[in-house]
Amino acid sequence: MLLGLSKIIDCPGQSVSFSDSIDLSDLQYGTCNPVCEPVLASGEVRNTADVLVMKGAITTRLHATCDRCAGSFTRDVKIPIDVVLVTEFANEDNEDERVFSLVGDSADLEEIVRT
Repeated sequence: MLLGLSKIIDCPGQSVSFSDSIDLSDLQYGTCNPVCEPVLASGEVRNTADVLVMKGAITTRLHATCDRCAGSFTRDVKIPIDVVLVTEFANEDNEDERVFSLVGDSADLEEIVRT
């Protein structure tokens, strides 16, 4: 999902809220797929002094197997989102996992959640 940010790119102090369900059932951990249920990503992108900052959370329920007893269990998880969105990187060797480039004037929410 592309999150349109054209309304706030040139407007410091403005923000855009987001809330979307993302299917990550194809993610594998070892030989299993622990994400069977929708992943909800919600929060806001705020233009702070011409810097776009995305803050929010990812919530879902993981399905897994215990390494010790081989019993199945589920666990509700909430992972914070705290990233910076840029129009372009200063260099191509960007190693900061908290910085994502915009696609035109939009943020690719699924790419951010998968990372």
